[in-house]
Amino acid sequence: MNGGREARMWPGVTVAVVLALLAFIISFDALRAVGLACGINAALAWMFPIIIDGSTLAFTWAAWAFKTRRMGTLYPWLMLVLFSVISLIGNALHAHPVMVNGMLLPDWVPPVIMTVPPVALLATTHMIVLAAGRTFDRQAMAETAASDPAGPSAAPTPEPTPGIAPEPDASTPDDPAPAIETDHDTEPGPDTPGPADGEPLGQRWAQALGDAGDSLADRMLAAHDARP
Repeated sequence: MNGGREARMWPGVTVAVVLALLAFIISFDALRAVGLACGINAALAWMFPIIIDGSTLAFTWAAWAFKTRRMGTLYPWLMLVLFSVISLIGNALHAHPVMVNGMLLPDWVPPVIMTVPPVALLATTHMIVLAAGRTFDRQAMAETAASDPAGPSAAPTPEPTPGIAPEPDASTPDDPAPAIETDHDTEPGPDTPGPADGEPLGQRWAQALGDAGDSLADRMLAAHDARP
């Protein structure tokens, strides 16, 4: 889709480049004549229009570049306006009425007409810079999207290995085992039978607790009967 848009933009950009080149040539001739009139050496007079219109083109690009990089654009815009005004004045000073086919224009018309080339140069170059900048931004965004991963994928849950019990989660505390309350004052008497060999440990503890409970009940009944 982006390729189709760029293909549709190329005819307009090509026309803008041709117009900018023609406007630059006419403005170049006018500013060179002004430079000669100012006393510049004839061998170096060609540098004067390049300095003026070249600076206009450079600061047109700088204004866009600073904006796309979120930098302050006051300086390039001021320089762009300054050199554009100098180019307009130079082209206007070069113009003067010339008799052509018996037609002589008023004195104010040639200076106004000669301001068209620098304005056209500024407008066309500004349009070219904007078009090239949009294309560059789309390419940069496409390259960034292609280089960045789609996003972190969720880690798969590990499957338990057969024959190995899963480890308990450290974040969830184990349920405490129920405590067995016993009477510390009551101990099994000497008549409590000891554990038999081969008897299960749980059965031995149950028997011992049962004997202790019987002894405690007998003591409580004896104490109740002894009361006056």
